[in-house]
Amino acid sequence: MTPVSFSVNKERLKYWQSVGAQMTEAVESLLKGTYKYKKYEGAKKVEEETKK
Repeated sequence: MTPVSFSVNKERLKYWQSVGAQMTEAVESLLKGTYKYKKYEGAKKVEEETKK
């Protein structure tokens, strides 16, 4: 699987951080280039937890 590429507007990133925005661990690792791909299973987990 070929990784998806993306671009970041550094000025907007700096702006949002200056007004208190905080990056998630996933976003921070993407920006650092250390993100490890994991299959998204969030919706499945929510469904399973609500059935309990």
